[in-house]
Amino acid sequence: MTGCDRDILISRIIDGEASPEDWTAFKSLADRDGSVWHDLATAQQDQFELEGGLAVAYEIADAVEAPVEQMVRESFQGRLRLVGSYGGWAVAAMLVLAATTGNFRGGPSNRADVLGPLTPEDAYQKYVEAGQRDGTVVGELPERIVLDSRPNVTGSGYEVIYIKQIVEKAIVPGRLEIGTNEVGSPVPLYKVRKGLGTW
Repeated sequence: MTGCDRDILISRIIDGEASPEDWTAFKSLADRDGSVWHDLATAQQDQFELEGGLAVAYEIADAVEAPVEQMVRESFQGRLRLVGSYGGWAVAAMLVLAATTGNFRGGPSNRADVLGPLTPEDAYQKYVEAGQRDGTVVGELPERIVLDSRPNVTGSGYEVIYIKQIVEKAIVPGRLEIGTNEVGSPVPLYKVRKGLGTW
């Protein structure tokens, strides 16, 4: 067993994810090398200290009220401005779409055949897939950030408000500088030419 395998085995035990086979392998390893018990104890202590530190950080973060409503309002207003500036192109695209689906000829059109299923999740997946094909979408983060949860009004289950995260890349017409965020960590700052909007 390599050092990496040994570390993975200890990590599974610490995380509570060890299978019966993992425990058998650990016991066999411990019979051959007693120092593995010391490594397990050290890892457990590290985990305990990490959880304690995270609990403190979580309490602090939980006490902070994020201006989510304000950000949503500002984002919506920005989208409205964008619609106003590109509305003509959107109408032209809709006319082309209507012409190609038969709506101008009076014939029936099957929008599901042309556009595919029209659910928000399908549209999201099409966006991600198209972005991955053209190279603008690098991937998705599997974790979702939960903003709020409350019992569902129907009485069954919960309504959860969360953020899906997409990792994207872009070419920006400006130079990159390093600045700091609200906690002092270094972050990239793009100095974009005026008139192109905010990055």
